[in-house]
Amino acid sequence: MAHPPPSTGPHATTTPLALMAPGAFVLIWSTGFLVGRGVAPHADPFWFLSARFACVALAFSAAAM
Repeated sequence: MAHPPPSTGPHATTTPLALMAPGAFVLIWSTGFLVGRGVAPHADPFWFLSARFACVALAFSAAAM
């Protein structure tokens, strides 16, 4: 038995998280350039990349709990 297709159109229900996700992605992605440009003259690239990955790992760990 086939499932009905998801509702689309003007009456489809959308969660607030689904509405905010694209904007949050663009905001986070675009600030990465600004932070990288500001840190580049002061930090070794590998140190900065390691620190960035560590911060993301902490954020994902917190989100997973």
